[in-house]
Amino acid sequence: MGIAALIAIAILIEMILKRNKPRPPLAKQFLENEVYSDDEGKPELGMEAVDMDVIRASEGANRSAAALGARDM
Repeated sequence: MGIAALIAIAILIEMILKRNKPRPPLAKQFLENEVYSDDEGKPELGMEAVDMDVIRASEGANRSAAALGARDM
């Protein structure tokens, strides 16, 4: 009976201490060090997986193909 009372008191104290604190985002809870920090530049929304070097290379190839008058490359 005494052990159950101690556990209940511990739970109540924890609830009181955490009462008005917002929960951290799940990404911060599970990935802590891998989450973008405020110092780093965050990618624009929807651009997380876009490799800009590949896009620039493709645009360059398209421009050179257009300059040569090629239809299919």
